[in-house]
Amino acid sequence: MERSFSTQASAHPDLTLPADSLIKRWKIGAVLVIVIAVIVNAILGNVLFTLFGWVSITMYGLVVIARKIIQIYLAISSNRSRRLTVRRPLVEEFARQYPHLADRAYALLRQNQPYEAFKTAFLQLLEDAHDEYELQSLEESPAPGRSDTLPWLYNSVWVQRKWEQIMSSSFPYMPYVGLVIPTYRTSKLELQRLVESLENQTYPHLWVSIVLNENSEELKSFTHKLIRKYGGGKYIRFVEPRKGKRNAMRMGFADFLDDPQVKYVFNVDSDSKLHPDAIANAVRLFESDPDIGCLTGDIHVANTDVNLLTRLTAQRFFYAFNVERAAQNRFDAVTCMSGAFMAVRARVLREILNPWANQRFLGQACNFGDDRHISTLVLERGLKSVYCPDSISLTDVPHEMPMWKRQQTRWARSAWRETLITLPWLHRLPLWIVFEVAYLLVFPFILWGILIALGYRAVIYGPQVLLPYFVVVIALNFIFNAFYGIVVNRDFRYLLGPLYLFYQFVYLQPLRLWALISLDITRWGTK
Repeated sequence: MERSFSTQASAHPDLTLPADSLIKRWKIGAVLVIVIAVIVNAILGNVLFTLFGWVSITMYGLVVIARKIIQIYLAISSNRSRRLTVRRPLVEEFARQYPHLADRAYALLRQNQPYEAFKTAFLQLLEDAHDEYELQSLEESPAPGRSDTLPWLYNSVWVQRKWEQIMSSSFPYMPYVGLVIPTYRTSKLELQRLVESLENQTYPHLWVSIVLNENSEELKSFTHKLIRKYGGGKYIRFVEPRKGKRNAMRMGFADFLDDPQVKYVFNVDSDSKLHPDAIANAVRLFESDPDIGCLTGDIHVANTDVNLLTRLTAQRFFYAFNVERAAQNRFDAVTCMSGAFMAVRARVLREILNPWANQRFLGQACNFGDDRHISTLVLERGLKSVYCPDSISLTDVPHEMPMWKRQQTRWARSAWRETLITLPWLHRLPLWIVFEVAYLLVFPFILWGILIALGYRAVIYGPQVLLPYFVVVIALNFIFNAFYGIVVNRDFRYLLGPLYLFYQFVYLQPLRLWALISLDITRWGTK
């Protein structure tokens, strides 16, 4: 039976129980001990130990290294668990239909591969099953007049149809889902790319709402043609001009919430493109646990090869989703959904729609951070916020520095805002999430202090004193970011990863400080 909740469920009765408040807040106390120790150590300049006679490890460095190690361990464990949940029904259905190939299918299940590698291997199993069937048919009933001019095409079509059949039959029940596409300054190519990816979805029970958040007669006409081309039965078009993305999303959400058949509501940004199995895999994960309130997928960069900035951003996305969110996912408490692909259980969305749509902070209406605030509201109600590594969405990222800086500033503002909102009930979250929130909230200040101190030392003693720090930071990036990316993706271009440190220290750190002191600015900044 699904967990019931209401507005009262989001209240904090434990705040009125002083007798055991310290026990309830032990996680915050434990994290505070670490934070205070790091601050004191940074102020005193004490070195815990020295490596190779010249690399000094402070408390701050030790915590950073430990965090990286624990993150990767949790991420590997979490990704394996979620992949088993999503893939096991597929493998079991295949084994039921082809019992003589069951051992190979279950061996595939045990491999913790990225989804594309898993699907490629699974399709190969289907092709082998088809080849065996064809060979047996020819032996039992030779057909000399049969044409085999395009056997590869026939096999490919059969394998794809068989995949779709196994995907559908592995669901005991396929509920209806609604998908909202808010658009603003969306090109016709972007919208067509997204709609075509929706047409290729292996999940059949899908309704789509396209909300045009602009007065563009050209886009309106093009959208109408798209809807007619693909059969208007499952497409709805709204016009909500110049009222902001959150209001456009609210309009699409509200329409689906009026339909009792819709069990899950998705949001996909208009510059995204979905993997054919993205929705099916997300629904399967939702169906595995009635306490999952919201879900996000694995976001890849579509325009990776434009320039160095997009290449490094793609590598940053990989770490942000496959490591950082995956580690939080181990505790069912992902703190940030992604607008490029996210979904909310309809009964949960009905509860949070008004507070989400009407969010205010520092006396101002909140225009951005809509995806992250959904995570906040879901976690506040004691429900699960999860990451599905098998639901893949591709999205475009800024390829010019001014646009990239505006995007990063907007994301930093929403991160600061949602972190501060979380503080009153932070103690109710798992220990790792408490630490992550504290890390986001406090450790940037410690880092800025360290950078100022290093700059002072460089002025007094010369820039050569910075060399050991640069070497250690680059080495850690190679070990925990570049090397991990190479192992998982088998792509040696992750060796470029340490170059992102330039953007991190020259641009991102100042931008995060500016974002904090300008939280009252609500301009979107990009499209």
